[in-house]
Amino acid sequence: MSNNDLLSSLANLRNWRSVSFGIVHLAFGAVIVASFFASGPYDWALHSAALLLFFGNLVMLAHYVRVARDQWLESQSVFLASQDNRTQIEELFAMTDMLQAAEDHEDAGAILEATTLRLLPQFGGALYVFNNSRDRLDLAKKWNVGAALDPSETLLPGNCWALKRGKPHINARSSDTLCCMHHVGSTATVEVPMMARGQVHSLIMLSLDSPDAFGALKEVRRIARALADSMSLALSNFALREKLRTQSLRDPLTGLYNRRYMKTRLSASSALPNAPAPRHRW
Repeated sequence: MSNNDLLSSLANLRNWRSVSFGIVHLAFGAVIVASFFASGPYDWALHSAALLLFFGNLVMLAHYVRVARDQWLESQSVFLASQDNRTQIEELFAMTDMLQAAEDHEDAGAILEATTLRLLPQFGGALYVFNNSRDRLDLAKKWNVGAALDPSETLLPGNCWALKRGKPHINARSSDTLCCMHHVGSTATVEVPMMARGQVHSLIMLSLDSPDAFGALKEVRRIARALADSMSLALSNFALREKLRTQSLRDPLTGLYNRRYMKTRLSASSALPNAPAPRHRW
C-alpha cells in the first residue's frame, strides 16, 4: 500500500468514526430525553432501548480506543524508523567527508571500521582490496570478529560469488544458501563488492553468528551497499593517484626511474638534518 492510500484510508476511518459518534450520541441523547420527559406509566421498552444504546456506545468507544492505540503504535514505529534512517544518513555523510581526507587504504579502512561499528555494532566485518596485479584480494582491515570467523589473509576472485556477479551475496550454511568456496565455518556473512567506474576495487564482508543471521543480513544489505558505494569512489581515487604517481616517476618504456624521481629524492635527502653532502663523480 502506498503512502497516499494509507493516508486516504486513515482519513476515511476518521470521518466514519466522527459520523458514527455523532449518530450514536444523538440517538442516545434523544432516547434519554424522551424517557425522562415521557408522561404516563413507566415505559420498560424505552428504558431498555436507552440501556442498549448506552452499552453499545461503550463497546464502540472501546473499539475506537483500540484503533487509536494501534494507530499510535504504528506512528511511533514509523517515527523510530525515520529516526534510524536519519542517523544512518548522517553517519554516511560523515564517512564520505572523512574519506576525502584519507591518503591510503589504511586510512580508508579505519574510517570504514569506525562507521560500521556505530551503525552495525553487533556485526563483524572485513575489508579486502585487490593487489597490483589484480589476481587476488588481500585483507586490509578486520574488526569485531570472534573465534567463529577468522577472515583469511587472501581471497581469490574466482572463489567469490559476489565478485563473479558484481552483486551482494549471502553465505549462510544454516539456511542452505549457495556459499562461496572461500567461506568456512558456520558464521553467516554478506559480501558486497565495491565498484567504481565500471571496475571492482575491493570487497566488504559483514558477519553475524546467530540463529536468525540470514534474515538479519538481508535487512542490512541496504546499509552494506551504502557503505560500499561510499568506499568505492575513495578506493578508486587511491588507485588512480598511485597510477599517476608511478607514471610521473618511471619511464613508460623501460619502467626505470626518470629524472623527476632523481630530483625528488635529492631534494628530500638534502632537506634531512645532518645529511651528508651529495658526492659527484666528474
